[in-house]
Formats: sequence, C-alpha cells, structure tokens
Amino acid sequence: MINLIPENYKKFLETDYKFRRLALIFWFIFLVSLISLVFYLPAHILTKVKANEIVLQEAQLGLGVSNEASVPTSKNLSEAITALSRANKLTDEINAKMAFSDAFETLKILESKPTAIRIYEILYSNLPEKAALLNIRGVAGTREGLTMFGRFLGTVERLEKIDIPISNFVKDTNLEFSVTAEIRRPEAAK
Repeated sequence: MINLIPENYKKFLETDYKFRRLALIFWFIFLVSLISLVFYLPAHILTKVKANEIVLQEAQLGLGVSNEASVPTSKNLSEAITALSRANKLTDEINAKMAFSDAFETLKILESKPTAIRIYEILYSNLPEKAALLNIRGVAGTREGLTMFGRFLGTVERLEKIDIPISNFVKDTNLEFSVTAEIRRPEAAK
C-alpha cells in the first residue's frame, strides 16, 4: 500500500495520537479516583460519626478515657477507682443473679433419660422468691417407661418434690405426660 501522507504530517499525527491516548489514560485515572472518592467518602463520614457516638456513650457512662489519662493525676486515679468500684458492683449483681441459674446443669442431666421417653417441651422458671421450677412435657412409650422416668428424676440430686399426676397413666401406650419438679437452690444443696 502506498503511503501518500507527507513525513512531517505523519509525525504530527503520531504525536497527536500519543497525546490523545495519554489524555484518555489520565481521564480514566481521574474518573476512577472520582468514583472511588464518591464511594469512600460516605463510609469515612459514617465511620467518624459512629466513632464520635461511641466516645459520647463512653463519656456518659463514665468509662471514656480522656487525652489527659496518660498523665497520672489524683483526679484520674479517683475516676479510675470509681469506675472499678462500679464495675465490681455490676459484677456482684451479675454473680448474684447467676448463682441460682443452674438450668444448664439440670437440663444436661436430662440427656441421660430413658430411651422410651421423648421430651418435646421443657419450661424452666427461675423465681427468686420461690423455688426454681422445672416442667417437662413429652410422650412415654409405655406406663413402665413413664414410671422409669419418674424414678430417674428421683435419683437426680438437684430435683425435689417431683410431681407426676396420675392422669398421665390413663393410656397404656404413647402416654402424653407433664412432670413438675422443684430445683434445689445451691445454698440448700450445701
């Protein structure tokens, strides 16, 4: 193919092509940066807002650490002691509430129940002024299975006053039952 373009015009077109390609690359980088900024800016603002909210919440609770905390002063020490005493009081309250919460240990015992028993509902009532109650509902294959389950519950040290109503024994097979038992408090067990 014969090239009829003069040599100096050809060089001009080549440099013009290179500048246009370079301008296109710069525009692409600019647009990508602009789009990145558009997506980054809301996340950055939201992060700053959430961080400020957390600092305000800590300040309201008295748990915040000020910039002056690195310099030990009597004020900082008294604030730290106050925060520690508050934390100790909260820990004592939580421990007091958890002292009677032996539900998991009690329920774990039910895993070794007789195989003839299918439990479909367990109601655990932890009343501070009364004894904790355990109500178990399920289906027993036979009367003997329900009797064995009653004896099994009688062997559990934590349970007392086990009540299996006589109405549970009406049918011969597939007996739906409801058993109520009181759970001994840790102080009573000692």
